[in-house]
Amino acid sequence: MIFSKFMTRKQESEKDLEARLVKEVEKRGGMAIKLTSQFHRGLPDRLVLCPFHTLTFVEMKSTGKKPTALQEVTIQRIKSMRFATRVIDTTEQLDDFLAELDERLEQQGERTMEFRAKKAAAIKAAKRQLVKEQQEQSDDERLKASVDRLMAKWTPEEERRRRK
Repeated sequence: MIFSKFMTRKQESEKDLEARLVKEVEKRGGMAIKLTSQFHRGLPDRLVLCPFHTLTFVEMKSTGKKPTALQEVTIQRIKSMRFATRVIDTTEQLDDFLAELDERLEQQGERTMEFRAKKAAAIKAAKRQLVKEQQEQSDDERLKASVDRLMAKWTPEEERRRRK
């Protein structure tokens, strides 16, 4: 297209972007909770919660719009507490966010599977050790029982008779 570099970005409404965010997050097993508060203005629009402790505050805007000064301050405060935050105003930014979310979920899933495998291996090793200890205990108990039987038969008279 000859005039493509002179064309402006397609206007996308905050409502449409937000609806797509909710739908896509739910597909991934998460929740995109609408944040509202009568006591604290400037909160991001959504709190995105996904499996494996994945949490991101998301401020949605119509294409080209920027967060208000109060929203910027709130976002910076949230970031200072080391929470992930995103401002999204285009489909491309939403797609990038979802791709990053997929990557984090995949990494956490792999870590979780690795953790589960290590845990299963540790449980197997502990069971083997327990069985071994029980076997040793059984052997000790059998030996003790044999000694007890022999000792029960033993009397000083029996010993004298054997020495003769």
